[in-house]
Amino acid sequence: MSRSRRRRRRSANRRSPVLIIVTLIVIFALAALAGELISMRLPTKELANLQELYGSEDGYATVITDHEVQEEKALWLLDHAFLSYDMIRSEVNGRFYWDPVEERLLYTLPEEVVSADSESAFDGAPVFLQQDGTLYLSLAYVQQYSNIQADHFTDPNRLVLKTEWGTETTASVKSDETAVRVKGGIKSPIVVMLSAGDTVTVLEQMDHWTGVQTSNGLQGYVQNEDLTDIQENEVSGPYTEPDYYGHPAEGKVCMAWHQLFGKSGLDSFREFLTNTPDSPFNVIAPTWLSLTDEEGTIESAASADYVAAAHEAGMAVWATLENVNHEVDMTLALQETARRTHLIEQTMEAVAACGADGLNLDFERIPESAGEAYVQLVREFGIACRLAGVTFSVDDMPPSGWASYYNIREQGKMADYVVIMAYDEHYAGSDAGSTASLPYVQQSMVDTLERVKAEKVICALPFYTRLWKDTPEGLTSEAMSMGQASAYVTEHGGEITWLDDLGQNYARMKEGDTVSQIWLEDAASMQAKLQMLTAYDIGGVSFWKLGMQTEEMWPLIREYLS
Repeated sequence: MSRSRRRRRRSANRRSPVLIIVTLIVIFALAALAGELISMRLPTKELANLQELYGSEDGYATVITDHEVQEEKALWLLDHAFLSYDMIRSEVNGRFYWDPVEERLLYTLPEEVVSADSESAFDGAPVFLQQDGTLYLSLAYVQQYSNIQADHFTDPNRLVLKTEWGTETTASVKSDETAVRVKGGIKSPIVVMLSAGDTVTVLEQMDHWTGVQTSNGLQGYVQNEDLTDIQENEVSGPYTEPDYYGHPAEGKVCMAWHQLFGKSGLDSFREFLTNTPDSPFNVIAPTWLSLTDEEGTIESAASADYVAAAHEAGMAVWATLENVNHEVDMTLALQETARRTHLIEQTMEAVAACGADGLNLDFERIPESAGEAYVQLVREFGIACRLAGVTFSVDDMPPSGWASYYNIREQGKMADYVVIMAYDEHYAGSDAGSTASLPYVQQSMVDTLERVKAEKVICALPFYTRLWKDTPEGLTSEAMSMGQASAYVTEHGGEITWLDDLGQNYARMKEGDTVSQIWLEDAASMQAKLQMLTAYDIGGVSFWKLGMQTEEMWPLIREYLS
């Protein structure tokens, strides 16, 4: 054998172990890769930590309300659930009222207020308790008056509440050992295993996964292929709200306020009837009753003779109770149940004594601190008026974010009418502008009708406007009747321009360094507003105030009513 061949053989022999090792490495790598690829396609059997997902401390329970896990926990004492007052009002039933002075819990039914104090118990547990500065209510007690379903489960301790009713989507599980996973993916941990035929509520449908809630309140995702018989169902709760009935007027209301400043107003009302025998009003609201102090005291100028004169003219009388003629701390006046009761008793005595057909509540400048108490006053006046057989109306500014605590949605359930004062769009102290432009009035109706039934809504319009003067010393304004405003423009040579976007006439005048402006309320602006209102078929109209109108109003209002 030649020397070169021997060298090649020795070299080949040396390479053989290396090739074997490299080959083995490649094989193991391919095997590992194949195993990883196989593993990636295999679903994990890892179980989720339910304590981390739903966990609660000892003495508490996690709350799941309409498929949403709440951050706030429920107290779990004496084998009973207690939810915070704030959570009950926001998530379950906003009609409960806590009197912080008398430390009393109230719930308003159509003809009575149910009351509970610190000694009250229900189903073997306190109706309410206070812990660490938080007020908690017994869920079992709340359920008596609320359209909710409540289920309790353990491991971990959780409370599943259903408060929303209507259309619900459900599905059936196809086979045993179906995994509900934390997220939509086979590598996501398992929340719970389901069996064939189990029913789940469908929360969310995606391309490959469906978000579900199980019958015991656990939530997660199931592969679409594991579900069948997906269908929509109509579901209703276990509680039917009682009828908060009332005594509404027959037909559309056409009301005017008669401002009296502590007088009966009989003489001026008779004068009006004599001079205007054909007015379209079927309701007159004299401002007879006034809240005078924080104790709930009222003063009354109500007149039975006035009521008799109104009835003879074919008008109902809704006595107005107001709070603008005296400086009263409304929070002190309304928070305490005894003071509200005193106020209501005096008011209803005055209404009965004069024979009025209704009560018109006109409390303004309510601070947010008195918001809940004010709404409770409306509820309680609702009871008093139902039992007395009189019509109950409440005056409100148009709903807006800053005044949400007036809660006109609830007012609309407790009163026969919600009267929306669709004026003071611009007011003394604001920028110059219209008192009640057409877009403002229309938006007031749109916002109100999202909250209150149309037949319960009365739109109040102004028989007045404002004269704005821009002087070197600053901007001033004063209220003027329709006639006064028209005369002022004429006397000062104002040029009247129709503003189509606002639906009213406008006049601008310059005298020296002073520029005067008026957005007129007249026949043209009133006609535009009334024509707009016909589209909404509301309960009626009202006007502030008697004596500020012109005779041009009567045919326009009669046309609207017809």
